Amino acid sequence: MSINLKEEEFQNPIALNDNYTVKEIILKTIIASTDDPFLIIDLNGLIEHSSAGKNSIIFDNFQARNISELKDFDNFYKEIFSLFEKISEDKKNITIEYTQDNSSDFYIISGTILNYNAYNICLILVKVKDFSSEKKYEKSLQSAFLFYEKQSYALNAAASISITDKNGNIIFVNDNFSKLSGYSGQELVGKNHNILNSHTHSRAFFSDLWRTILKGDRWKGEIQNRDKSGALYWIDTTIVPIKNENDEIIQFIAIRFDITEKKKNESLMIHTANMASLGEMAGGLAHEINNPLTIIIGKIYQIERKIENFNFDKDKVKESFTIIDKSLARIAKIVSEFLKFAKHSDYEAMQNITITSVIESALYFCKEKFRSNGVEIYLNNLSQSTIFCKPIKISQAVLNLLNNSYEAIANLQDKWIEISVLENSPEVISIAITDSGLGIHENILPHMFKPFYSKKETTPGLGLSIAKGIIDEHKGTIKYDLNSENTRFIITLAKFKS
Repeated sequence: MSINLKEEEFQNPIALNDNYTVKEIILKTIIASTDDPFLIIDLNGLIEHSSAGKNSIIFDNFQARNISELKDFDNFYKEIFSLFEKISEDKKNITIEYTQDNSSDFYIISGTILNYNAYNICLILVKVKDFSSEKKYEKSLQSAFLFYEKQSYALNAAASISITDKNGNIIFVNDNFSKLSGYSGQELVGKNHNILNSHTHSRAFFSDLWRTILKGDRWKGEIQNRDKSGALYWIDTTIVPIKNENDEIIQFIAIRFDITEKKKNESLMIHTANMASLGEMAGGLAHEINNPLTIIIGKIYQIERKIENFNFDKDKVKESFTIIDKSLARIAKIVSEFLKFAKHSDYEAMQNITITSVIESALYFCKEKFRSNGVEIYLNNLSQSTIFCKPIKISQAVLNLLNNSYEAIANLQDKWIEISVLENSPEVISIAITDSGLGIHENILPHMFKPFYSKKETTPGLGLSIAKGIIDEHKGTIKYDLNSENTRFIITLAKFKS
């Protein structure tokens, strides 16, 4: 504590102010210099002045009492009495810290000798500074730092972390990043993430990523990288921009989790589902091929009979061969479509195709089966509008929805499925698949797109999940229509733009 009172200032107190004594001037100076609680005590222990300060009850109404009375108070006041005794004995200024037991209260107590020999004045000033709120803040900071430290430790132990400058050059990687990528920190620092590029993703993919983070937004997605040995691995990635006090991006921090096993399981699941789909298609194939085969066999039998009886009309025979030819062409088309589906479609090329072609391709594998089991199929507003897609995959998504509808309504009396093309926007086109069912129970809605979720023992519960995965891959949407009286799903995709 510093009080700007020097002995020479009181060489002529009458000149300063005839109305005040030296003690009064000292007191006024102290009061002007602090808002904290204080006591002014003479060497005999008489409290000549007390002030509770602002927002405090410490030292309230202590004036004209003896400091020795504080011995009978609580530990805080006993500490002040002890301080007075020590200063009186040693004639030295003393400062101590005091913390209340089982409390967050924290005080700095200072004792200062005010010695003015020219006026035969010797007083002791005891001042209390309350640092409780500062101490609480310090403790909360310590707690917050400890929490952050634990959180950072947990994250660092579980995730691969990298920090780059604003240009994408790596300035830090943790051990997990090095372990996953196969590169040491020394090999990575100063490089950019192209060192890990697997060339799985398009330029547009990374352009979108950079566009997002340079706007200051968080980016989240799945990326396939290539490690130092050449092996591919998948990471679930979140990239967050770090800004300075001027709101300028200075760095990016990327947090990644290894999801290679998850992706392998997904791939296996899709392969299993594809096999199941092929099984269903094979069943549909029998229905589809059976009808033209029956026609062919019938026509061949008729021709044979006519030849045996030497009773055949040249035009009639020609007409029969035309029917046989058309039936064979239909079988060839069905088999061709089946072979397309049977091939691994993960590397199918994107191409421009009409929405109607996609629908017709799906119908090749189910139309006859549906009709032979009393399910009517209605087609509305078929359009020649085009989409840019992987046609086999989109056809599979449509087929999965059609099979889902078929299984749901198989035991109803009124059995029908309606396929409609909706063009409500110049940007997008939709395929609505509606069946005669009366909707899906609200308890099922949150789970229906989850893999292996099925209420039927005969199905694996992958149809809707795979359909959603295919549509998501095409940046489209697949939604259940809550406003429809019947069960209705709507696939929406972007129209092709030349």
